[in-house]
Amino acid sequence: MRLYCLCFNIAGLQSFASTLAHTGNYPPGLDLACKRVAVIGAGSSAIQVVPTVQPVVKSLVNFFVGRLDPGGRATVYTEQQKQQFRDDPAVLLAYRREVDHELNSRFPNFYKGSPQQQASRDIVEKSMRERLYKMAPVLREQLVPKLDVGCKRVTLGEGYLEALQEANVELVRDGIAEVTATGVVTASDKTYEVDIIIAATSYDTSYVPAFAVTGRAGVDLGQTWAKTGAEAYFTCAVPDMPNYFNALLMPSIEAWCKGGTVTGRIAGPWPGSFNHFLESVRSPRFQDFEFTYRSKNHFAYLGNSLTLRDIKKEDLG
Repeated sequence: MRLYCLCFNIAGLQSFASTLAHTGNYPPGLDLACKRVAVIGAGSSAIQVVPTVQPVVKSLVNFFVGRLDPGGRATVYTEQQKQQFRDDPAVLLAYRREVDHELNSRFPNFYKGSPQQQASRDIVEKSMRERLYKMAPVLREQLVPKLDVGCKRVTLGEGYLEALQEANVELVRDGIAEVTATGVVTASDKTYEVDIIIAATSYDTSYVPAFAVTGRAGVDLGQTWAKTGAEAYFTCAVPDMPNYFNALLMPSIEAWCKGGTVTGRIAGPWPGSFNHFLESVRSPRFQDFEFTYRSKNHFAYLGNSLTLRDIKKEDLG
C-alpha cells in the first residue's frame, strides 16, 4: 500500500494471505466475481465500492462502527440533454451557472445551529430512514447521522443504502479485533472468512508531499510541514514555496481533513463560501508581504465569510 493509504494500525492486517486492496491504490482488473469480500469503512470511497461490487460478489461484509453521511442521488442526464449540451455551448454554460447558483446558495447550511442547517439535517435524516426501510429499526437508527451538516464531506452514495439491505450483504457494527490469514475477527470474537479485503479506511491528508520539494536556501517543504502542519497564504503562497493549502477550525469529530482522527490538525482550502474565496483572491494584496499593518487584525477586511452576492442571493453562479 502506498504512503497515502491509512489503515489505523489494524492488528494483523498485513498477515492476510489473500488479496488486500485499498481504495486509494485499487489494483486494476481485480476479479471479485463469486468471491467473499470484506469492505472496511463507510466513508466516501466505501459507499461507492459497496454498491458497485455487491451485484457480482458471492457475499459482502461491511465493517464500520460510526454513522453514515451520504447525501442525495446523482443527476441522471438523458441522451437528448447530453446532445443539447454538445450542440449548444451557451445552453451548457447557462446550466452550469444554474447549478453553481443552487450549490452556492446552500452555504448558510454550514452555519452551526442555523435554521438552514437544521432543515438540511431533517431532510437527510428523513431520506435515510425512507431508503433504509428494509432494515431493522434499531440498526437503522444507529446509522442515521447525528452530526451537523458540513462536519463531514457530503457524498452522493448512489445505491449504498440500498445495497446494505441486499441478501448477500451483511453490515457488521462490531469493532475489528484483528485480521488473520483467512479473515476478520471482531471484538466479540466472531470470525468472518473472506477471500478479499478492501480497506476503505482513510487517507493521509497532512499535505506533506511524498516527494522532495526544495525551496530557497534548501528549505524542505516536507520537513517543515511535518513539524508545523500545512500552512499557506490564501491557498496560493508559502514562505519560499508557492501554491499550497491553508488551515481552519471545525467541531470535535473524525474527519478526512483531520487525518481521520478527532484531534488532528485541520487542513482545508478555504473557510468561507466559494464566491467569498473568489472575491478574496481577485486582487493581490501586496501589503500583506510587508509585515506592516494599520490594524492588529490584518484579515479584518474578510468580514463575516460572505459576500453581498451571498446575502442578497443574487446570481451565485
